[in-house]
Amino acid sequence: MSDLRLRLVLLVLLSFGPPAALLVTSELQWRRDELGSARRELMRAAALAGAEFDARLKSARLLLAGLANVAAVRDAQEPRCSA
Repeated sequence: MSDLRLRLVLLVLLSFGPPAALLVTSELQWRRDELGSARRELMRAAALAGAEFDARLKSARLLLAGLANVAAVRDAQEPRCSA
């Protein structure tokens, strides 16, 4: 009787193996997918931030170039120190 009980216990324990392996495999795949998605999102956000920075830099250059062409700025003399 003990031999039969041992075999049944082993059979039950072995029956949990494939579902457990499937669960672990699925979890690992999900984590890989999530990591890839997070990386893609991070790259997209970095590209947007870089594009915004470039646009602001271009605007600043245009502003400074425009100011350099204003006569009041171009012909201005340095103020004398009043101290």
